Amino acid sequence: MEEIAIVKNKHLSFLSKLSPEEWCVFRACISADCIPVPFEDSTHQLWVCRFPFEQRFLKVCSVSRNEGTIFWQAVSKLFGFELESSLGQYEKVYQTVAVCSPLVTPKLWHSASCIEEGGRNFSGFLLTEYLEGQVLTSEQLTLKQVSHIAEHVALLHQQTSRFFGALFEESETSPTLLNQNEVAWKQNLKQTLRMLNKDRSIPVEIIEKTIGFVDALEMNGFQLIMLDLRWDQFLQIGGEKNLALLDLDAMVWAPRTLELVMLEYLLTPEQAEVFTAVYTQYHALPDLNIERLVYRVLLFQMNVLGETNFNRWMAHPVCF
Repeated sequence: MEEIAIVKNKHLSFLSKLSPEEWCVFRACISADCIPVPFEDSTHQLWVCRFPFEQRFLKVCSVSRNEGTIFWQAVSKLFGFELESSLGQYEKVYQTVAVCSPLVTPKLWHSASCIEEGGRNFSGFLLTEYLEGQVLTSEQLTLKQVSHIAEHVALLHQQTSRFFGALFEESETSPTLLNQNEVAWKQNLKQTLRMLNKDRSIPVEIIEKTIGFVDALEMNGFQLIMLDLRWDQFLQIGGEKNLALLDLDAMVWAPRTLELVMLEYLLTPEQAEVFTAVYTQYHALPDLNIERLVYRVLLFQMNVLGETNFNRWMAHPVCF
C-alpha cells in the first residue's frame, strides 16, 4: 500500500517510469521538479528531487529516445555497451573519476539499469548529489578554468588500460594482449564509420578514404576519456578553481588522441596555449595528423557538437 501511495504522488510522477523494485529509493522524497533538457536528442529526463535534508539530482534514461540517438548508437557499435542497460554498473565510474580527477564530482546515491519486467519496459536512472553553481559557457570561460580542466584531462589520461570500452567492464584477469585490442579498436572504428554513414551524409568516397587511414593510426594503449566533453558539462561551484564535472555517462577507455581532437573544437587559440602548457607537464602532445583526419570524421558523424556542415567541420583550425 505504501508503494502505491508513493507512485500516485503527483510530485513523483517519474516513478511510473521506474521498476516498482526501485521505488523504495524515493520513499523519503518530498517532491520533484522536472528540468527542461538542454538538447533535443538528450538521453535523459532530468529532475531535482527534494529529500528532508537535501536535494538530489535524478536522470531518468528514456529507452525509446536513446534508440534514436546517433551518439549512443555510435557508442554501442564502437565500444560495445548500451547506456540504458548499463546504468546500474555506474558506481565504479563515479568512484574512479572521483579518485583520478582534481575536480569535484557528484556522489552517486543509487543507480539502476533499464529492464523489461511483466511485459513492460522500465527506465534506468542515476540518482546523484545535487551540486549548485554556474554552468560554464564558452563566452565566460576563463583561462584559469581552462588550466584546471587541462589538469583534469591530463590526470585522466594517466589512467591506462589494455582494453577499450566501458570503464565498468574492464577485466584485469583477461589474458588478451594489448596489440590484439588495438587491432580490434581499428576494426570497430572502420565498422562504425561505415555504419554511421548509412544515410550517406558524407560522400562514400570520403568515408572509404578515411577508413583507409585507420590502420596507420598510432596506438599507445587506451586512456580514460570523456566522449561528450563540452563546457556545459562543468559547473563553477565557488571561486575559479572550484570546478565540478557533472556528467560521467560517456567516460570510456579509448585512445587519448580522440579526446584531444575533440578539444580542438572547444578551445580558442589563447585557451589552447594555456591548455597545452598545463597538459604537457604530464604528457607530450602526440602527432595528430592522421588521427585528426579520422577522428574528426567520426566526431562529426556522432554529432558531438551539433555541426551539420561537414566541410566547415573538417576545416576547423588546428590547435595541437
